[in-house]
Amino acid sequence: ARGWNPARRRPASPRARRARYVGIDNRAAGRVAAALTGRFAGPEPRSVAVLLGSRALRDHHDRLDGFQETLATRFPALTLSAVLEGQDDPDAVHAAMRRFLGRSPPPAAVYSAGAGNAGLVAALSEFDLRPLVIAHELTAETRPLIEGGAIDALIVQDPGHEARSALRALSAALTGTRLDEAQERIRIEILLKDNLP
Repeated sequence: ARGWNPARRRPASPRARRARYVGIDNRAAGRVAAALTGRFAGPEPRSVAVLLGSRALRDHHDRLDGFQETLATRFPALTLSAVLEGQDDPDAVHAAMRRFLGRSPPPAAVYSAGAGNAGLVAALSEFDLRPLVIAHELTAETRPLIEGGAIDALIVQDPGHEARSALRALSAALTGTRLDEAQERIRIEILLKDNLP
């Protein structure tokens, strides 16, 4: 099976070779982030910034596409003022946000489609800003940020479900059996401070 990848949890690039993707629909996750942003930000014209790890990462690219699609169709009063890249590194995120905030009007919201959110929150704090912040995944880094009110909502997926689904996909690929597609669909969940596990 050299060179064959039966299941990939997170594709590394848009051209990654795989037999099956195991994970959330990242385009839908971006749409959910835009819907939350639009509902929380209100109807008046405002700007929004998006922070990616990298445009080269397929999941981040798909999240951005979904986000832009929903902003354009459902929340036209919100304009995308910047798409920044922080390499999922808190220091790089901090530097990118500081550069952006130093030259642009403050955004009403920031959608962080990647990691390094401690750097995002630190930069916002240095400029004494508290926009709406939507991010991804409940981690050791994001838990204190959402508990402390620096992040408003997290879009999460169940890594246990993903691991089980990847094993079932591998088994099915090796044995030629069919998968139950409904069972393999990884759900997108929304966490607020009020419903943290």
